[in-house]
Amino acid sequence: MIHGKGVLKHKNGEEYEGEFYNGKKNGKGKWKDLEGNTYEGHWSNDRKHGHGIYKTKEGFIYDGEFELNKRHGVGTITTPDKTKYICSFADDVEFGEVEFFFANGDHALGYINDGYLHKNGRYEFKNGDIYVGNFEKGLFHGKGYYKWADSSHFSYYEGNYFQGKKHGNGILTSIDGTILCGDFKNNYIDGEFLTISPQGIQTKVLYSKNNQVKILEKFEEKINIKEFYNQTEINTTIFSDPEYYKNLYKIPERKKAMFRIQIKNSQVKKK
Repeated sequence: MIHGKGVLKHKNGEEYEGEFYNGKKNGKGKWKDLEGNTYEGHWSNDRKHGHGIYKTKEGFIYDGEFELNKRHGVGTITTPDKTKYICSFADDVEFGEVEFFFANGDHALGYINDGYLHKNGRYEFKNGDIYVGNFEKGLFHGKGYYKWADSSHFSYYEGNYFQGKKHGNGILTSIDGTILCGDFKNNYIDGEFLTISPQGIQTKVLYSKNNQVKILEKFEEKINIKEFYNQTEINTTIFSDPEYYKNLYKIPERKKAMFRIQIKNSQVKKK
């Protein structure tokens, strides 16, 4: 019976070097198998227990807490492509809030599910662009808000996404202050859109995959641009406050409804 420090080699190729208590792995030790998986950290009664670092043969690394052989507590995962994320684990399953540090320099905050951003979160691109909104399997999906840091065309987008692309009802603000309202299709400005100039002039325009086809209607009534921006989330701290994403589900929908009614009523008067 091994007691104290020692080395134990199994017939299946597994090997342990470290501390023992009454013949069982207990204390600090190193373990490896023939496939290339390794663990270095604390043990209790032959099980990984306490802080440790587990490396898989595929190149994944877990650096965090264990409880009875399972990941339990706060830990950091490093993927083979060097992306890192920090979150909590319970009974070997990720849950709750997460922070990602991507290999390409991007950064994200939110909630995790099966290794991906899920539900509401915040994604900060290396180039300065910011997305705040909903995710599904790591992709922008559902309601979202996007801010371009240095674009020659657009400033903000507020609307729906589907599997990472602008899709559905949305409001896009150009760099010159022009606003486009309509239903986006597969990331394109496609179909009939209401455009609002920086002076508040409303025009219905037909687009085909981001290209203007023709003007359909012009409206007499002008939109109060200042009032419009006061009714949008881009006028809040949604982009400057890293914690704002946690309150996304609390945003009152009545703010958007006021502006939609205003647009609908203005379409009665034509030139």
